This record gives sequence, structure tokens and C-alpha cells, in this order.
Amino acid sequence: MNIGVLIDNSNGDDKIVNLLKLGWLACLEALCNYRKAGNGLKIKKYVKPRTITIDDARVMLLEEYQNIYIDLLKSKSRGDSVLYNESCLNMSNRISANSVEGIIFSPPYANCFDYTEIYKLELWFGKFVSEYSDLKKLRNNSLRSHLNGDLNVEVESKSGVLTDLLIELQKKELWDKRIPKMLQLYYDDMFRVLDESYKALNDKGFCCIVVGNSAYGGIVFPADLILSEYAEKNRL
Repeated sequence: MNIGVLIDNSNGDDKIVNLLKLGWLACLEALCNYRKAGNGLKIKKYVKPRTITIDDARVMLLEEYQNIYIDLLKSKSRGDSVLYNESCLNMSNRISANSVEGIIFSPPYANCFDYTEIYKLELWFGKFVSEYSDLKKLRNNSLRSHLNGDLNVEVESKSGVLTDLLIELQKKELWDKRIPKMLQLYYDDMFRVLDESYKALNDKGFCCIVVGNSAYGGIVFPADLILSEYAEKNRL
């Protein structure tokens, strides 16, 4: 029987069932003939396809569960954590103003990578999506760093540097004509993330962001400079 079905049909505590499911999902890629590559999944061309046995899955699952158990033992001495399944664009819905000492994160880069595409295995097998309309909803709610979301939105320019770069980009021949719009909406989303972060931080709070620059049509979009310009102009 499918291991995922066994986990779903178990009558244990919800927290334990969720951990079992997490460990199972973490093994999916290693146990199948597909791998994450670039902006999606690709067949493992250089690995000879083979039949995965129940023993293969059992060994890998036990190793994954052991790692989870070790992590739980280590985490007991480091305080409690609270996880919110929410978009960072709506941070103020969950976190009170002036209540956070520090924020550290690495957002999606403006590189057209659609993470709902990259993690399709986990999304479908984990039943986080059950039909393509669910997947579309996830894409539309994600940070607009890719071309598969809703790009039919008009926003006001908030960065002179970005505006100048987009004007130059319009003159270039691109592999997809929607790229300038995606970039505009990506930075609009990132500016909103900065606004939300500023609201949450206290007076002595800090925010560290790991960003990556992108280039289209030979034009570099310096994410670090664009974001720091907005932060300095609007918050400092």
C-alpha cells in the first residue's frame, strides 16, 4: 500500500502524523526518477531508472525520521517557535507593530523561477493541491517573481532607478514580452515586504535580506541597490 495512504489513514496525534508526512515528502525526490532543475522538474537522465522497493523507501524514511528526531531534541533547549502559513505581504495580519527585534530572510529572486512548479511533487503528493485551480491560486498569491502568476495589474512606480531600467528594457528583444511587467510587479511586491517589515520592527530592530541580481536583454537589475534605495528613501 502507498506509504502516504498509510500515514493519512493513521489515527495518531495530528502533530505526529504531520511529522510522518513531512518525512515522507522529504524522501519523494530521491525515490523517484525526477529531480528539481532550474524552473521545474526534469527526468534524471544520468541515473538508470530502477524499481523502487518498499525496503528502499523504508530505509530512507527511517533515516529521515531519525534526523527529524535529532532536530527535535536539539530544538528543546532553544525556545519555542511559532510558524504562520501566511504570505509575507500580509505580515501585519499576524505580527503586531513594533514587536520584532530582527528579520532575516531570502526572498525569491527576479529570475522567473516558479516555486509552485519546482515543488509540484510535494504539493500534489502532500495534497496541498488537488486540482489545477488550486495550483493557480497558489501561483497568484506568491511573490511575483515569475511569469505564471497574475500580471494583469497596474501599479505606480516607486523607484526612479527601476523605472529607468524598465524603459531601457522595453527596447530589447526578450524571450518573453511579459518580463518587464513581471519585474515591475516583483519590485512592487518587495517594496510591500519592506513596508511590512518596517511596521513589525521595533525602534532598534534590524532587517537583513539575502538578494540576488538579475539580467535581461543585457541589462542588469541590481536588486540590492533598488531595494536599499527604496528603504533609505521611505524609512530612514
